[in-house]
Amino acid sequence: MNRLNAIGLALIMGTASLGANAVPCEPATCAALKAVALDYIDGWYDGNAARMKQALHPQLVKRALGPAGNEDNLNEMGADGLVFYTGKGIGATTVPALRRAEVTVLDVSGNMAAVKVVATDWVDYLQLGRVGENWKIVNVVWERHPAAK
Repeated sequence: MNRLNAIGLALIMGTASLGANAVPCEPATCAALKAVALDYIDGWYDGNAARMKQALHPQLVKRALGPAGNEDNLNEMGADGLVFYTGKGIGATTVPALRRAEVTVLDVSGNMAAVKVVATDWVDYLQLGRVGENWKIVNVVWERHPAAK
């Protein structure tokens, strides 16, 4: 095994051993980040606009990646739109037994964090920032699972 492969294997094994967190972080910080991510995804599934709103920075931008090769493959929505559609109950149409909300803290650096949410039909990558004492989602990029396209 060459040196580069050995380093890659060590990184993979080290990350896999961390369980639900891809990086080590303070337990209170990880818990707070996961709580915000769950407010986001469970708020969506429950049609709870207030819960969604508390997770979001007012200037959030959520971007959806469409099919590759499509020049219009990037769609955007702001915090107000996401809260509006949450309140309309669109996410609540997902059968509760089929709801998936796997949250993984990927990275934390000072007042910034990256969190992955695997939902029933898509994957979200959340960028969060600490605003005062609270974490808020400032950016989201998402794409449907390949099987769900």
